Amino acid sequence: MKTRILGKYGLALALSFMAGAAFASGSDSLGSGLSGEQARYNAGKAVYAQKLACPGCILSGKMLDKMQAQQIITNTDLTSRLSDDERAALATYLKLRFKL
Repeated sequence: MKTRILGKYGLALALSFMAGAAFASGSDSLGSGLSGEQARYNAGKAVYAQKLACPGCILSGKMLDKMQAQQIITNTDLTSRLSDDERAALATYLKLRFKL
């Protein structure tokens, strides 16, 4: 009887130590901040979706491909309403997405 009780407590104690080890393993991802290029990529994606491809926007309903992306980067008429930061973020997004 005592052996069973001690066995249950021993098992509970062992499992609690193993759970601590499981939580301690793996990579640490507390700082989920994005690097500069990743942040610009995400910002450029948002700029494209919200300011160029939204309903009623200049590129609404058009498929974005490599040729279209190159045209957006080089044609300042398409991006004239964007700020310099938005234009830079958009260029980063398009260059990375289409490997320009």
